[in-house]
Amino acid sequence: MMKLTWKIARQHILLLVLLLSLASVMLLVADVSKPMRYDWLFLLPMTFAILSFYYRRVYDLPNIGCTVVLGQLFVRNVITPLAMRFGNYYSHFYETSGIHYQYAIYLMMYEMFFCFGAMKLALGRGYRGQRQTLSRVKRPRTRLYGVVILGLALTCVVLWVAFPVVQGNYWTIVDLLSSGLKDNPFTHFEHVNVGSIDRIGSTLFVFLFGFARILVPAYLIVKIHRRSRGSGVGLAFSLIIILAQLLFITSATAEALFAMMALFLFTTRLFGKYRKTLLGTMAIIVSLLVIFVFAMVYENELYGLGHQSFMEYVSWVLNSYFTGVDNVAATFDIIDAEKIRTFLFSAYETLPFRNTLFPMQGTSIVGLFTSLPGLGGQIVSTIGIGYHYLSFLFAPMLSCVSVYVSVLYGSKYKSTTNDWKSIIYLFTSFTLALSVGMYNIVIVLKMVMQIVLPMHMASIMMRGDLYDEPSKQKGVHN
Repeated sequence: MMKLTWKIARQHILLLVLLLSLASVMLLVADVSKPMRYDWLFLLPMTFAILSFYYRRVYDLPNIGCTVVLGQLFVRNVITPLAMRFGNYYSHFYETSGIHYQYAIYLMMYEMFFCFGAMKLALGRGYRGQRQTLSRVKRPRTRLYGVVILGLALTCVVLWVAFPVVQGNYWTIVDLLSSGLKDNPFTHFEHVNVGSIDRIGSTLFVFLFGFARILVPAYLIVKIHRRSRGSGVGLAFSLIIILAQLLFITSATAEALFAMMALFLFTTRLFGKYRKTLLGTMAIIVSLLVIFVFAMVYENELYGLGHQSFMEYVSWVLNSYFTGVDNVAATFDIIDAEKIRTFLFSAYETLPFRNTLFPMQGTSIVGLFTSLPGLGGQIVSTIGIGYHYLSFLFAPMLSCVSVYVSVLYGSKYKSTTNDWKSIIYLFTSFTLALSVGMYNIVIVLKMVMQIVLPMHMASIMMRGDLYDEPSKQKGVHN
């Protein structure tokens, strides 16, 4: 019954996606007053609709990687053009050459082909691997893992107290809402000298807390679930632990939101009988936070920059936060005389403790992009980075690989019987999927190096196999 309900819900979602895509196409084509540079914008929702129908199986199988990728592609290629249509095509980005917008649209279409293909291939491989039966599954060594988690938590507490400068990096939700800003502007790097003890200690805390804020709550939630036998009281304590993320909001508010969402989904897996309640609670909390934060930003922008309407603001936000066509078009204006050097420096920026251990001067692809007129703080798209370094032909390769691995880990999350590793698989899949819209490959690799990889290293403390026993999950599609 559960599988049947899920399949019907997915079919309804697919139908809604196709209808909205068709409406977006028709409205864009019918808009005769739009700027000429957007004449081919309708191709984005049309391509998404065609690929969604052709690869409709990716909507049928529950996979966190597919869900996040599809959601971003839908907003980026269907909702954003629609918002632009009703928002007078208002954008934070400056107007560049008209041909750049056509190239940007072609690149985004090209990327969609590869992303849908990658999801299809990864789902097929994940399902085949799930049907294999392992001859032996070792019992996880949870005591050692518990010691590691306890040591991690205590280390963070000691560093928090010993180096108070780092405390400014984290605001509570009350601080954020009262400030009228959408992000915490404080960073400890501006208040400590390179190589000093304060710099090393505070940087170590930021590094450890990046994955501790996932692993420690997940460990506690598993313990609570087992002690309470999945009761409502255990669920209530688990929700309090999850909401504690709102006490540690960094310069990227999305970091706390993504951590909350991952822990909500993880808790949903454990407390299965409360699944609908948990998903509804997550949707309400995240939606309210996003609405409140961006409502304040809208008020500031309205009086500061003179936006004429709400839809203009929506057009501005979606183009900025989902790397829309204006974002990709700006990529063609990047001037890079030393691509190898900028490529290496971009990779260098993903490493933890880089400035303390081996300082290096240079400019990354992100720095080149944000140096363009008026683009400070903007995120260069993954497809733009791919085009810059790999040419048009191989531009989608970065997105393709990221999506493929994300869906594979989504399959592992679905089939694993190990609660301790499931949060790691979930967060890995979630993080990699963000590269095709809200983030780019450089940011995602930085998260992999500084959060995801340490999480996997911590899981090695458990003696269990990497691919947990799929024979117990027979018949479960990933």
